[in-house]
Amino acid sequence: MRLISLIPEFVEGIYANQYKPDLATPGRSDLIPWDIDLERQTARLREPISKAARLEFPLRPMVGCVGLAAEGETAPPSTISGAYGGNMDFNEIGEGATVMLPVYQPGALLFVGDGHAIQGDGQAMGNGLEVSMDLEFVVELHKRANLAGPRVETAEYIISMGSQPEFVSSLDRSLQMATTDMIHWLMDVYNVEPWAAHLLIGYQGNYRVVTVAGSMALKIPKHYLPPRRE
Repeated sequence: MRLISLIPEFVEGIYANQYKPDLATPGRSDLIPWDIDLERQTARLREPISKAARLEFPLRPMVGCVGLAAEGETAPPSTISGAYGGNMDFNEIGEGATVMLPVYQPGALLFVGDGHAIQGDGQAMGNGLEVSMDLEFVVELHKRANLAGPRVETAEYIISMGSQPEFVSSLDRSLQMATTDMIHWLMDVYNVEPWAAHLLIGYQGNYRVVTVAGSMALKIPKHYLPPRRE
């Protein structure tokens, strides 16, 4: 487990990083099993059992990986993210969400996967409840969209992402990336003046840690937005 969200000296020795061999997956001793109740739409930790906390939560399915081929001649692994999307691990990418990505290569070369039943903001403890998942989605091509990085739209929000590989830069850099992209989105798509875009972000912006290792998102409620530019 990558406890990258904690102070290093606190992590050391707080609990063992191994549990029972072969309990959840053959050959692994660092995974623990959860029971998923589809009828009740909940997940409950089977073991170990906490004496203090009830570790049973509502399901909130999400897709960790949505990406296209990266720019240039590079072929980054599916474990990282960037302007092309990738392993973003953003828990807003679930049912009904629209993901927008810049296309860098002919055919785009879309890849999707890494289903999670639940994951908190930022994948703070380096994990989520990973499950198999059936997906149904539609792909549309929007020419001349001029995207600099991933965008997400839900029923309630438009969301700009500062998506970058783990530890390539600090979170403040990805916050700046997300904020800059949101300014462009508001100006180009909603015809909002630059000064008004700044005020919308300043008074209604909601920042989310996407991954504690380096990505941020900025959400703006859609009910404050004017009609889209035709």
